[in-house]
Amino acid sequence: MTAPPQGVEVDQIEFPAGKVRYYKAGTDGPPIVLLHGGGPDNALLSWRNTIGVLAADHRVYAPDLPGQGGSTEWRGRGNQRTFEEVLRWLLDAWKIPQATLVGLSMGGSIATGFTLRHPQRVRALALVDSTGMQHRLPHHLLTYLLMRTGLSGRMAATLLRSNRSLVRFALNRVFLADASSVRDLESIVDEVSAEAAVRRSVFADWHADAINRRSMTINHLPLLNGIDCPVTVIHGEEDALIPVASAQEVAGAIPGAQLRVMPQAGHWPNRERPTEFNALLREFVNAVNTAATAPQKGSNGPAKRDESAEAPTHRLKVPKAVDSTGAEAANAPAAEDEGADSPTKLLKVGAVSTTESESTEDAPEAPESAQPRGPGSTATPDGRTESAEKKADDAESPEEAVDHSAEPADADAEKKATTDAPTRFMEVGSEPATRDEDEEPETETAETTEKSSGTASADDEKPEEDDSQGTGDKPAT
Repeated sequence: MTAPPQGVEVDQIEFPAGKVRYYKAGTDGPPIVLLHGGGPDNALLSWRNTIGVLAADHRVYAPDLPGQGGSTEWRGRGNQRTFEEVLRWLLDAWKIPQATLVGLSMGGSIATGFTLRHPQRVRALALVDSTGMQHRLPHHLLTYLLMRTGLSGRMAATLLRSNRSLVRFALNRVFLADASSVRDLESIVDEVSAEAAVRRSVFADWHADAINRRSMTINHLPLLNGIDCPVTVIHGEEDALIPVASAQEVAGAIPGAQLRVMPQAGHWPNRERPTEFNALLREFVNAVNTAATAPQKGSNGPAKRDESAEAPTHRLKVPKAVDSTGAEAANAPAAEDEGADSPTKLLKVGAVSTTESESTEDAPEAPESAQPRGPGSTATPDGRTESAEKKADDAESPEEAVDHSAEPADADAEKKATTDAPTRFMEVGSEPATRDEDEEPETETAETTEKSSGTASADDEKPEEDDSQGTGDKPAT
């Protein structure tokens, strides 16, 4: 194990199938998880130059995937599904509900598969020279035969751990565009040799499962249009394993994805040109964070969630209780304005006419959480319920006030009749008066009040006649 950079901590988590070692840095900011590739690779080899840069304003985690690095003592196969499950276990152990995933080569396939399986846990996705999104690989049949023999992987591991010249040759031909231009080439050679020393084969189980005789068995390409989080595709222009055309196809298949091709870089642009690579990655994650915290247009504060969309019951308005008819008459203009803004207000009052009920049929119904919780109850904006009888006692219509002044003894009977028979004020043999759409049913003009007072004796008898001509559900008592 090579020493981690300064400020990077090393830890491990025990799972039933074995332990997983990981590196972490940064104490504040959104979380980022870095996933390395297959072959002679591990977390520190891939992300040595990236962890510290991102840790300035992020919490960064870089695990050694099962079978590689410090996680070689793993019982069972390290295939695509295993890696996805291990990533989910790690996020749970780190108490991270959602993270930005950055995947290199095989790590890009793991990050993509995890995003498709658990989209709610991925904030953004960065794919770096990713595999698992092609129909075939360059020299596909030869690669398949090498995977199936098994001898090639073990022999390669033996040679790489003991021959530094062979390591340089492999780096220059397979992973880097120009090894001579890499400043820390000798450090990379040391890390590759150390990784080969703890591996039985340079190939992971993922490679054996992913590559079939004629095509790739792991191919996320047909499903990429289902990814809806921000995505960037970073690719080395001279990648000998995954051509640039594959990256272009991936970026075109994901809605809104951006493509960044790095010139003079191969399959490991993160180690070959770390400064340019880190600048592209930081640009992407900072743009994601800015979009997530951007203030609403025309406001100075941070963006707020649309509570009305999640809780539409906040928009419902319940009529305020009044103590007397005089208070109602005084507030009549205000009631008209309020009724114009919230036509569903009429649904909350027991005494409404047939014409009023018909005028509110097209109004949107309140969601299930705002519907009455039981017989004769209504919902309030804060989610509580009140009985219809209590609402009738607290808020009476002007017509009821006239009836009370003429015959106070029958107040309770008329309240109950009003609740059960909303058409009680219709005159027998005449058409019901239709109110204007802009007029609130709870308010009356002074002229109507005087006319009602002058004919109190006639009105006293109308409720009984209407009850007999009404729905017949409950006779007036």
